[in-house]
Amino acid sequence: MEFFVNGDKIDITLEGERTAGDVLMGMERACAAEGAAVTGVHIDGKRISAGELEAEAARPLEGISSIGVTTISAGDIKEAARKLAVDLDDLVRTVPEIPAQLQGGKKREAYKTIESLTAAIDTVCVILPWLPRFPGRFPPFNLGGKTPEEFFNGFTSVLSAMCTALQDNDIVMLGDVAEYEVCPALSTLASAVKELL
Repeated sequence: MEFFVNGDKIDITLEGERTAGDVLMGMERACAAEGAAVTGVHIDGKRISAGELEAEAARPLEGISSIGVTTISAGDIKEAARKLAVDLDDLVRTVPEIPAQLQGGKKREAYKTIESLTAAIDTVCVILPWLPRFPGRFPPFNLGGKTPEEFFNGFTSVLSAMCTALQDNDIVMLGDVAEYEVCPALSTLASAVKELL
């Protein structure tokens, strides 16, 4: 049987483990001892969803050819946060330019900024759930006194207004939403992310 962490083959000596779950628990403990949290499980090359995990963990080791895990570490989070902070600062500068770009025939640049905005928000949403797995390593994610849920509920409304303005080709509304609502929210996000560094 082969074992993998983040795609790299590792050597494990089995010591009485009988099921995939036994092996996975040992791998999780070893990863935690190295400062990493398990983010995904693969058995025989297939990614196991959360809904499948209980049944797959009960499988006897006979007949399984490989077990692997993917992990995230505090260092991975810091690296992602460092890049994200730069991206958010760039977005605070470029998002207000979207209306002028659309009016000036620079749709490609405007859509590139929108794609960057989407990617940045996605990265925040990937990082946030893992912060509690590293107690004492990161400060609380401070979003202007709001919880992440409160912040993102409000931000979702702002992004919806931006989408509506884009769909309606309402450049004035788009400019107002971009400058007075999206950019302040991005600045708040950037500040919170920089606190992770």
